[in-house]
Formats: sequence, structure tokens, C-alpha cells
Amino acid sequence: MPRAPVLAIDLGGTKLAAALIDGPLILERRETPTDRTGGPTAWIEAVARLVAGWTGTRSAGIAVTGLVRDGVWRAVNPDTLAVPDDFPLTKTLAAQLGMPVVARNDAQAAAWGEYRFGAGRGGTAVFVTVSTGIGGGIVIDGRLVEGRRGLAGHIGISPIETTDGVRMLEEVASGAALARMATGHGGAAAVTTAALQGE
Repeated sequence: MPRAPVLAIDLGGTKLAAALIDGPLILERRETPTDRTGGPTAWIEAVARLVAGWTGTRSAGIAVTGLVRDGVWRAVNPDTLAVPDDFPLTKTLAAQLGMPVVARNDAQAAAWGEYRFGAGRGGTAVFVTVSTGIGGGIVIDGRLVEGRRGLAGHIGISPIETTDGVRMLEEVASGAALARMATGHGGAAAVTTAALQGE
């Protein structure tokens, strides 16, 4: 019996992406900006609109910013995406799509993907992502390390000393943080020019 493709969904603070996949093969891909003000129910509805028309799928996987435990979702840094505590992510998405759903933290899912199909294939993998926030994931001996609290490898919440006191790493070094800093210094073009001039 031939296997059916699966849905791979990424719901982040900047964009919502979905792909129809068969093992390592991406059969089709779609993307739309995330409406950060919409809330989780609106985001799930946006997922359903994005994947509409893809038929024959048997299951879906969704990777999200924040903490996912037993299918329940909550924010780690609400500035990245304001998720209310204990949102029933897999249950809500499964009802919307009519198929089983698994969910993981996005950086941990990326670490697993690199271990299975990418540069870290078959070995120990440590993955760090810098996007709207900063995340990370670890795979050791073929096992995704989630840790006691479910966020092993998630370095974005690490406290660091700054001139403004102790802050989370992603508050000062994520894509969103860098964009805010660039805006305060004349925009990305001005910052790039200054950097090229050695500043």
C-alpha cells in the first residue's frame, strides 16, 4: 500500500508556512504572514486556509514557537507570539483538519529534521535558530532531548548581562530585536552602511 503524504506546518511569529511532504521530499509549499494579533484560534483557521485543497494526506505535524507538552501550547516569550497558557493545540488543529496532529517546539522540530534528513543526519545534532526569536534543539543517540521542562536547547531564554541589566538573549539578539535596533539607528540600510565602514 503506497504511503500518503503528510502536512508539515510551521507557525512562527513572522510567517505561517506549510508543506506537503513525502519523507525528505517537499511536494508543494505555501507561505503567508502571521497575523500576530489574531490569537491561536485565528492562527489555526489560517492554517486550514493555507493547506486547503491538499488531499490524500494522513496526518499533520506542526512546529510552533513556545512550549508544547502533550499537545498543549503556551508562550515562552509572549513578545514573539502571545499564546495564552494551556491552549489545546493538537486537539484544535486535528478537529480543524480532520486528521491526527503532532506538535513540537519549532527549534526542536528543526533539530530533529536536520538529524533525520539534513546536515546532522545520523549523528549528534545541536541546532540553533535565529529568527523572530532564538531557539535551539538537541538530538543525542537518535533521541530528541526535551529536558525536564520541555525546552532543552532553547537558548533564547538564557539570561545575559547587558548594559540595561539582565535580559533574555532573544531580547537583544533575535531577528525582531535586531530590527528594532536598526530602526533606532536609521534603518537596516544605514546600519549596513555603517558596518561596511567599520563601525
